[in-house]
Amino acid sequence: MGKYIICTANQKVGKTKFCDFVYVYETLFFIMEHPEVRVKILYFCLEESPRKKYTEFLCHLLYRLDRIEISPTELESTDKDHPVPQEILDKLDSERYQRYIKKFEEMVEYIDSEKNPTGINKKCRDYALSHGHLNFKEVDVKELDGTTSKRKIVDPVNPYTADDSEEYRIAILDNTSNLSTKKLKQKLINTFSDRKRQPFSIEVMSFGFKYGMPIDADIVMDVRFLPNPFYIPELRPFTGLDKRVFDYVMNKKETQVFYHKLLDLLETAIPGYIKEGKEKLTIAIGCTGGQHRSVSIAQQLARDLAKKYPVDITHREVSRYIRK
Repeated sequence: MGKYIICTANQKVGKTKFCDFVYVYETLFFIMEHPEVRVKILYFCLEESPRKKYTEFLCHLLYRLDRIEISPTELESTDKDHPVPQEILDKLDSERYQRYIKKFEEMVEYIDSEKNPTGINKKCRDYALSHGHLNFKEVDVKELDGTTSKRKIVDPVNPYTADDSEEYRIAILDNTSNLSTKKLKQKLINTFSDRKRQPFSIEVMSFGFKYGMPIDADIVMDVRFLPNPFYIPELRPFTGLDKRVFDYVMNKKETQVFYHKLLDLLETAIPGYIKEGKEKLTIAIGCTGGQHRSVSIAQQLARDLAKKYPVDITHREVSRYIRK
């Protein structure tokens, strides 16, 4: 039986490198020590190019075999002032390294020609059928006129037989969030959804940079350059939800100039997000503490965008400043 393994975590924490190490590099070194094991990896490159993936493998191999640290950029250098050391080139050409490289090239197929689920499924199916066959069985089928006829169907118990029953096959999709599902999604929407309902919404969020940036925001605007009510003693204890703070921020000339340009930018960009199939757009407005300026701007922005789109608003830090 096959297995589906999903590796997920926050952005930019090394999911791809982890999966490459566990499912590609470690697999290679295992079969080098156990030549009786046969593995084929179909690696669908949805984020990085096959060339970059191959170069990363060579960098890993250099470190694994000889503890040589070199980046993919350095290994691909064509700069005459910073050439790739001849020692490294000689190692990669040596018989010792070529054993691993040839086995890797035999085991791993990097694919960047398929970017949608249908194409990926077809590629995997084509490989399976060129290295095995479907098993069929005859069943009795009752026709509309009441007669019975024989028909071949794929055997649900034993649907497929591989030519090499000992070969392990691994399909890796990196990164599935980059799958091109736009046409499929639109077809499902057109078929099953209420045509009057717009499958798009906006979340406007205020936050404080000193508490960290929101990792799930699509657009982040920094408003720390605007006049800060924090330095007005009578306004300091309150948040942008208070009318006095809101008016102080929004009535400043620099705020008005900035806000109108921001609103114009978003009104230009949002239809493009919708056209690309985006279902939810998160716009984050940040100031130092997430108390005054970002809250005020977010309030006004949510109010204006709500004239055309469904809008939710979140003030991430406001609970820190609620007066007891």
